[in-house]
Amino acid sequence: MKRTLVILAIVVISAGTLLLAGRTQSSAVKACRADARRFAQESLSYEAEYDSLYGATTLAQRPIGELMDRDSRLMECMSTDSGNQPEYKAVLYRSGFIQANRFLKYMTDTQQLRDFAQWEKRQQQVQLAGYRTAEQR
Repeated sequence: MKRTLVILAIVVISAGTLLLAGRTQSSAVKACRADARRFAQESLSYEAEYDSLYGATTLAQRPIGELMDRDSRLMECMSTDSGNQPEYKAVLYRSGFIQANRFLKYMTDTQQLRDFAQWEKRQQQVQLAGYRTAEQR
């Protein structure tokens, strides 16, 4: 949820900046579009090795840190190339799906889901306590 809010804030700020600066077709825009197309092409084969997550495809061999760096670049691209935002959003959505699957596989392989469930319950209790405190004021 925190990541979603950060992405949303970046998108809003970027959109405002773009509106003020005007739209230009530059080498940055071309690079953004090429990066988005490259990721889309790489992720086409992801379904073939969905179960292994770390198979022979280029995408499967990329570390999650590299995927997150690409996400950051694509979020910047949304402001640089606002006319192509739907493509960037689609790529970011797919990237998030891939990253979440890897994390879930890690959690199940290391048998940490129970720890996560306990952590999540504590986080929910803290959040609810904060709401109750705010209502009492």
